[in-house]
Parts: sequence; structure tokens; C-alpha cells
Amino acid sequence: MIEAVNLSVKLNGAERLRGVNMRAVEGETTLIVGRNGSGKSTLLRALAGDLKIASGEILANGRPASKNRRLLRKSAALMRQRETALPGVSVERYLRACAGKRADLDEAAELFEIESLRGRLLERLSPGEERRVDWARAALTDAPALLLDEPLADLDPAAKTDALGILAEFKRMKKTMLIASNDPETYEPLADAVAALHEGRVAALGPADEVKREGETWAAALLRLAGEAESGAP
Repeated sequence: MIEAVNLSVKLNGAERLRGVNMRAVEGETTLIVGRNGSGKSTLLRALAGDLKIASGEILANGRPASKNRRLLRKSAALMRQRETALPGVSVERYLRACAGKRADLDEAAELFEIESLRGRLLERLSPGEERRVDWARAALTDAPALLLDEPLADLDPAAKTDALGILAEFKRMKKTMLIASNDPETYEPLADAVAALHEGRVAALGPADEVKREGETWAAALLRLAGEAESGAP
């Protein structure tokens, strides 16, 4: 599927990812957690081919892909926390450009309630409308893996409930998902594995009940893991 091997990324001269080793297991959901600035969004952007890597490698179906942006984008579709609107591009044009060969745009537009938005320009959408369009794009892609950065951001409560239902359906369909979030409690029921990042490194990786101890909150777990990472404790 898609795998980071000793992956390091620098942005503006600062190292944002440091020797990250992590694999998206086919058909499973991996939750990526960590405090702000830990490298969650950077990791997803690197795996999607949006960032140049400093060292290491990204494998797509076992093939080196860090210098093959086209291969990465065929392997994984990224939903950013906030997309950059493309000037002069309508929702319809954007979704048709992103849709896979077997995608049903009418069905996705109805599912995500964006029928009335199809003729609108992307830069004129509200944050909530943008997010619904992003969800439609994720559903339309042929990419076998979805990289979702705070996928519930900017949605109203009803839309969040619907989106969680769609995530559950993706999981039932064995869609490979990597979800980065500051809200682990919401996504934990979907997660087959959890990767906790701290200062660009993987502080823990495994099932949720191994990363977070019994009776521990996620906030306490991330604080403990940060301390262990800084002290060099196993």
C-alpha cells in the first residue's frame, strides 16, 4: 500500500519529520495523533506527494515513490484540514477532474448535499461547504488509500454525524484510511492502529489499547508519551 521508511522532511529549514517509519495497512484505519506541531499534517502531505522529502523513502505498493508524484497521487488521496481554493474553478469542474473512472458524481453530490453548489466557484464557498465538497472528492477518487486531515473540521453537528457514518461505511468497505486529528476520542472506535507523533517522531505505534493505557485519557497518554520520548524511555 503506502509506507514511510525512515522519512524526514524539512520545511523552511526546520525538521518537521524525523526518521518516521509507518505503514498504512491495506483495508485498515490508522489514527495519527499528537499535539499541535507534532507533524501530523506534514506526514499526510508527504505521503500524498505534496512535500519534498529530506531523506528516507516513501513506498507505494512496494515501489520507491518519493520522486514519483504521479504514483503517490494514484496511491493515496489527501483531504487537507483546509484546502487552498483554485481561482476560477467551479465545484463541478473540480470534482470531475478528481473523480475516478467508475465514480458517480450525481450520487456523491446527493450524498453530501452539494447539488446546489456544483455551479459555484470554489473560492466562494463557506468553510462548511468546502468541507462537504472535500468529502465528495474523497468518495469519488479511485485512490486505494485516503489521507484525512481533521476530516470533521468546519462541519455542523448534523454534518459531523453524517460524516462519521460515511467513515464507518468506508471502513466496512475495507478502504485504507489514515486519519490525523487532535480529537482521538472521536475516531478511536474506527482505528485499527494508532500512531502517536511527538516533535516529528513516532512516539508509539500499535492498537489503541496499547498506545493508551487502561483508564488513561488521550490527553494524559499524549503527555506521557511526550515525556517518554524526551527522556528516551522505551
